[in-house]
Formats: sequence, C-alpha cells, structure tokens
Amino acid sequence: MCLPTSTPILLMKSIKRVFTILLLFVGYLLLHPQLSYAQQSQSDSLRILFQQFTANQNLIRSLQNQRRADSLRIAELQKSLQEQVNNFNNAVSSVDVRVKEFDQRMKITDRDRYAIIQRNLVSSVEVFDMLNQRLNILEALSQTEEYQNILTDLNNPANENLGFSYNKKVLALIDQYIAANARRDRGRIVEAARMVLENPLVQTMAGPAAPILGVSNSLLSFASTLFVSRTDIPQENVTRFRDEMMQFTQYYARLNEINRNFAMGINNYQIQTANLQSKLRNFVVQNIQASGRQLDPNAEKRAKSTADYLTTLFLTYNASSVREYLFKLEREATENGIINYGKLIRSGNLIEMNKRVSEVIFLYKEFEYLYSQYISLVEKNNREMVLVLQEAMAKRLSDDNNKVRQQIERLSKVKEATVESINKAINLPRLKNEVDKLDTFYPSM
Repeated sequence: MCLPTSTPILLMKSIKRVFTILLLFVGYLLLHPQLSYAQQSQSDSLRILFQQFTANQNLIRSLQNQRRADSLRIAELQKSLQEQVNNFNNAVSSVDVRVKEFDQRMKITDRDRYAIIQRNLVSSVEVFDMLNQRLNILEALSQTEEYQNILTDLNNPANENLGFSYNKKVLALIDQYIAANARRDRGRIVEAARMVLENPLVQTMAGPAAPILGVSNSLLSFASTLFVSRTDIPQENVTRFRDEMMQFTQYYARLNEINRNFAMGINNYQIQTANLQSKLRNFVVQNIQASGRQLDPNAEKRAKSTADYLTTLFLTYNASSVREYLFKLEREATENGIINYGKLIRSGNLIEMNKRVSEVIFLYKEFEYLYSQYISLVEKNNREMVLVLQEAMAKRLSDDNNKVRQQIERLSKVKEATVESINKAINLPRLKNEVDKLDTFYPSM
C-alpha cells in the first residue's frame, strides 16, 4: 500500500504537539507533588499519549521500510520488462530474417529448383554409400579384440595379471581355515575344492549374470558339509573362510556384471545397426526403382547379408549413375536446344525423390545417435572397470598393487586407442559435411 508523501510530515507534526503537551504536563506534576484523583487520571492519560507516541514512531518506520521495498519491486519490474522487450525485439528480428529468406526463395526459377534437386540426389547417393560403409564399421565394433580380451582376462578367476587370482586365493583360504586341521585329508580337501573351482557346470549355477556366485555358493556348501561331518573343523574357521572369500567373490561378481552389461550393450547396438542398415536398403531400392532401373531379383538372395547386398548395389548406383540419369532427363526435356526446366523437374519422379531428402537427413541422425551410443558404451565400461580395480587396490586384494595399477593403465590406454581408431574410421565430420549439402527448403516443390 502506497501512502501520500505528506502523511509522514503530518504525523511528525502531531507527534511534536503530543511531545510538547507531555513536557508541560510533566512540569506541572513537578510543581504540584500532591496528586488528587483527577491528577491520577491525567497521569493515565499521559501514559496513553506516550503509548500513542511510540505507536506513531513504529508506523513511521514501517512506512519507510514499505517505501524502500516498493522501490526495489519497481526496479525489478522495470528490469524484467526491459528483458521481455529485448526478447521480443530479437524474436521479431529473427522472424523478419526468415520471412525475407522465404520471400527470396520463392522468387527462384524452375532452373534454380532443378539445381536444388540435382544437388540433393547426387549428395543423397553419396550419403547412402558413406552410411553403408560406416554401418559396416559399427558392426565390426564387436571385433574390438584387444579391449575385449583385456576384459575377458580380468574376468577370468584363474588369471593372475592383477597379482592374484580368485582360484588361488580361495584355495589358500580353504587350506588355511578348512583343511589345515584335517591333516590326514588335507590334500584331498584342497583338491576337491580345486575341482569345484574348475567345473564349468558349477559356474553356471548362479546364471550367466554372475558365474562367480555359483562357484562361491558351491565352495561355501562344501565347507559347511565338511564342518557338519567332521569334528576337527571349528565353526569359527568356517565363518572366517566365508567372510574372506566373499571379499574376492564380490569383486569378481562386479567384474562379471560390468562385462555382461558391456556384452549386452554391444549386442543391442548390433541389432540397431542391422535395423538401420535395413532402412537404408529400403531407401536405396526405392530410389533406384524410382529412376526406372530394374533390379536383379536374385541379387539379394545371393548376398550374404544386407550390408553385402548394399555394397553390390553401390557398384552401379552412385554419383556418376545419378548424374547420367539426370543428363538423360535433361536431353529429353530439351526443346529447340533449350532445356525446359518446368518440364524437366516434373519428369522421371524427380519431385518424389526430392521429397525424401528430409528422410535422408533423419537416417543420418539415427546413425549419429547410434554411433555416439557405441562410444559412450566403451567409455562407461572403462570408467566402471577402473573404479572396481581401484577398489581392489584400496582393499589390498592383490599381493602387489603395482600389477593392478599396470592393468588400469593398460585398460585406459587401449580404450583411448580403440575410440581414436573408431573415430578415424567413422570420420563423422566428412559424413556430416555431405549431409549439410542437402537442401530441404523445397520438400514438395
């Protein structure tokens, strides 16, 4: 609520009058110390006036604070309004530019329209061929042998690249806590445990997600059975065996899970790659048929895969064949030595093929996304593997942490090399440069 500016001045004058009355009254009281009942009433009145004086002072402070708050709100509203005005002006300028561009485009001739179609069809077939090559590269990503071999080695319970192996550690625990007291059967107990560790059927008991859990459960059951059937194995030993074995089991279980997720991711993206290659095949076949060419009905049956069939098609369907097709249409549209571009752009299904330029760009966007997911999968796997290996160092699972550190460095180095080689092979900027040549301004013409 905003009050007139004269209000605080009037209040100040009222306060001054009240204060003057108070001073006079106090002086009177000092001159007449003997108060009557009436004088007591005047004292009460004085107290009331003093309270009113205090209330008026509080009101003045409140009004001053309100004015400051109102000033800040007004400043904020002015700033917000200015920002909205600026945004509106920018939007108007952007729309104005687009309208001018559209107006300029609408003034082009049929010859200009044909030039757009010509560029689109030639660039499209270049994009098709490049996409097919790069889809083949993505399909080969599952063959990144060196990186995947490292993952396989680190997941192997018998592998000792980290300065320890699950098998040796567990056998040592069996010998220390279970077999040590059974002197006569010590060797047989350790050998039985070794057979459990190396039995492939045992590894599948917990399912493919974490085969190490099947081994761990079997060994724990083995130790528990010995405890029940013998009197020379203390329960405390069984408990300590279980607890120490679980440290290694949990480590390998995490490795199993990371490796499984990586394999599933690769498999999923392989399926998506095949689907995208199938879309590309349909697109290419439709364009070839639209140009009036006949396809060999048995060629696809003879091909080993969609990728192989596309590679065969691109031997004859390429930028040169598209240009020859366009030259043929130009000759047919020539009258008295002059090309009739209005007739030309409406011949040979050119408009129909040109309508699909936006679909070509969409195919590229799908590929770009799929490619980025492949790279993200490798990067994520590497981060998770490094984290688990660092935890193994922190828990001192290995007898030599330097060996674990060496594996971390090796894994990261091979990952970097793998990603770099994939990026070079894909060469996304070159593909994008070809896609950018496509003009979607006249999708329907």
